Amino acid sequence: MSHDEENEHPLVDTFARIMLVEVTRLGRVTPNIVEVTLAGADLAAMPRLGPDAFVYVFPPRNGSPGHPIARDFSWDAWRALPEADRPVGRYYTIRRHRPRQGEVDLHMVLHGEGPLAEWAGSARRGDPVGLWGPRAAFQRPPRQTSFLLASDEAGLPALAAILESLGPEAAGQAIIEASPETHTYPLDPPPGLAVR
Repeated sequence: MSHDEENEHPLVDTFARIMLVEVTRLGRVTPNIVEVTLAGADLAAMPRLGPDAFVYVFPPRNGSPGHPIARDFSWDAWRALPEADRPVGRYYTIRRHRPRQGEVDLHMVLHGEGPLAEWAGSARRGDPVGLWGPRAAFQRPPRQTSFLLASDEAGLPALAAILESLGPEAAGQAIIEASPETHTYPLDPPPGLAVR
């Protein structure tokens, strides 16, 4: 099974490739969401696929210098490795992309144990990171103005970007299921779209 066949929805991924970047800034969005800014020349060429564009993030490997993956990375080669040797990663939505600066911001939820949540909680400037992507799933139907959107706290960056992309004519509801710590997450919905 290919990496694409694992998904049930068609995705936009005409550009998916390896990007080698590093952490340049860290900050808190809410008590349990960290903003990680990544920078590198590869990000200047990354296209904008949609408001929910996401990348597969490979954090630094424990104690290993250099990037966690190489430019010749492939999912077939990854699957061929013994499980203990596979670089660990997870998908994250790109909250903001600044191509001129070669930067992206990722918002990472610090929810319990997990390799990326643990890394995000202790990340440092200069950490080398590998990205595979981007891909996107949200495709607004032409002329649609009524929306029902749902998100948990891990989906807040995608929800925020989608809300910002809808325009003032959009109406409907966005329903969020999240911990109290994330209730202060900044959202800017159109006037006719209620957030609950």
